[in-house]
Amino acid sequence: MKHPYQQLLSNKSGTLLFTAVQNHIQIYSLSEQTRLISSWHDELKSQHVNAQIQKRTGRATTSARIHNYIKSLALSSDEQYLVATADSDKSVLIFDISNGGHLQLIKRQPLPKRPSAVTIWRDVVLVADKFGDVYRVKLDSDAPVSEDKLELVLGHVSMLNCLVVAQSGQGKTFLITGDRDEHIRVTNYPKSYVIRGFLFGHQEFVSSLKLLSGADSHESPGSVLVSGGGDTAVFFWDWYEGKLLDSIDLVDYLGGYLNDFHLSSASDLVAKREMLKSETTETNEKEDEKQNQTNDDNDNNDNDNDYDNDNDNGNDDDVEEEEKQKYEISVSKIDTLTIDNQQYIVVLVENTACLIILQFDLEEKKAWLAQIVKLSHAAVTFAVANDKLVVSLDAQNNDILQMYKFDAGQFVVDDDDEEGKNGVKCIVESDPVDLDEREWGSNLFTLASLRKRGEH
Repeated sequence: MKHPYQQLLSNKSGTLLFTAVQNHIQIYSLSEQTRLISSWHDELKSQHVNAQIQKRTGRATTSARIHNYIKSLALSSDEQYLVATADSDKSVLIFDISNGGHLQLIKRQPLPKRPSAVTIWRDVVLVADKFGDVYRVKLDSDAPVSEDKLELVLGHVSMLNCLVVAQSGQGKTFLITGDRDEHIRVTNYPKSYVIRGFLFGHQEFVSSLKLLSGADSHESPGSVLVSGGGDTAVFFWDWYEGKLLDSIDLVDYLGGYLNDFHLSSASDLVAKREMLKSETTETNEKEDEKQNQTNDDNDNNDNDNDYDNDNDNGNDDDVEEEEKQKYEISVSKIDTLTIDNQQYIVVLVENTACLIILQFDLEEKKAWLAQIVKLSHAAVTFAVANDKLVVSLDAQNNDILQMYKFDAGQFVVDDDDEEGKNGVKCIVESDPVDLDEREWGSNLFTLASLRKRGEH
């Protein structure tokens, strides 16, 4: 049984696929015949113990054991460098892949705190950590610096989950960051002491940010930012002006794709059900009382029936709203691809067996649902490979990867290549992690743990 890939990334042309599973990184060629180009294994073992739990409980515990995993991947704009973050020593890893895609580790820069997100801007790596700080690391092969010599860019008062670099129409550069406290901050870069503003609208943590391409060019970022997180909706922003343009409630479309994993906390759910039961009982008692009075006045009888019907309809609406509030979702990834001059926004909700495909009209500033792509199993992550989607699946067999192509206006399973199944078989067989038991299951879907409960 193969371990599902936890990170997927592709280059712009879709000819290379970068994967990460546990502490392994691999590069595959997707052009012509799919093949494994290079692989790398992080042999450094994690030495970190969750000392905070030990102090609070007064005893050693392994319940919050830190796994030696590759947490993120990023590719430089010239596609000469691959950047990853590792939990083992809280470090940023820089690989030179200019030699035909072969992985050569040229720098390992430790950080004070565990990295949580990374992006690349020109010749620097911008990495965020779990304490809300962003550091700048040179994209080169120079020796790593000591932690106290790292260049601090900015800081939040909450854990950072995502960051992107954007440019305004005037060519000014900004760093946009999203944190656990529902904040999206737009900061001047590199003069990060100047904050342009905040984007207010999220009620839960922000976990994914993506800039839409401009209307005139697929390569140039536009002024529209898409954000998602612990809310039931994704938001579309004019990030420079700080305006919310539109939003789409994802729960309206997820329907049968939600499961027990997405239910609210047990106490909240019980309270909601009891409240709904109480309201229903009270409504029934009122209806019985009104029915007993109908023999006295026919006119009042008609009015009461109208009143009751209105109440029934209102109660149905309340029940529907209560059903929606039972679920808590987390947006784990947002990405875009352009096909035939049409831009598609791909949204993955954690632990669901579907991908949500949206579109956005840059002129009308409106978003709409284009398609729900049904998957065979819950998706762990996905990558955009030119005009195709590569999806990692949480399958208990070896069906842990699937590719989708765009055909007749819809994304469908790409199974034209009978011999190699579009390289899926090669990639799955080259997965370096074999497991007999599903010990990793709880580590595939951890984003929901960012939701705050009972915190001050």
